[in-house]
Amino acid sequence: MMTKAPRVWSDLPIPPGEILAEEPAARGLTRHELAARLGWSAPAVNDIIKAKQAITPDIATGLEQVLGIEAEFWTNLEADYRAANHSSGLAELVGGCATAVGTHRTAS
Repeated sequence: MMTKAPRVWSDLPIPPGEILAEEPAARGLTRHELAARLGWSAPAVNDIIKAKQAITPDIATGLEQVLGIEAEFWTNLEADYRAANHSSGLAELVGGCATAVGTHRTAS
């Protein structure tokens, strides 16, 4: 039976791996058992948990089949996390450019 997980909204970006790290134990599984059920290696699961690997639609589908949490939940969480990280990096980049432009004015 599929669990309809609510859409997660937060002011802070939540790495999908943070939630994935908690799910196996909540279902009485170890990470190694989760990896085996997914047909993946334990290091592959750990890469997702540590945000070294993004959750792709294929990964989300596997998680849905094994954990019963809809693939859409995982892909939305990943997209929100990546968007928040991208926009905060962009803000830093733009802020840095504005500072650099302000300090490199020529004398008139």
